[in-house]
Amino acid sequence: MSENPTIFADAMLDASLLHGVLRVRLGQVAGGSETLVPAGQLVVPLAEMRALVAALDNVLREADARLRAGGAPIAVTDSIGGGAAIARPRPRSYSAAAVAARGRSVSHPPPSAL
Repeated sequence: MSENPTIFADAMLDASLLHGVLRVRLGQVAGGSETLVPAGQLVVPLAEMRALVAALDNVLREADARLRAGGAPIAVTDSIGGGAAIARPRPRSYSAAAVAARGRSVSHPPPSAL
């Protein structure tokens, strides 16, 4: 089994929605400068994004609570968020025309731009 790539990101460069898929371009600070350079892209079906954000929010809240309670480090082996299955909303289909009608971006940069 191949290892999944790890992306270190300092910021979100931009996001776009096309055909029901949210693309979030991530950036990192280049060297010692304040300049952000592309680091990678997170691609998530819009129907799954709410559950993903909720899970990340739970992890952040638990990490914050642990740090406030005495600075207990969070080990890689800890089961932050309980490891429980995430309740997923019913998948929806979004056409480019429907997304454009709502005023959202329907274009995204080509992968070569990263």
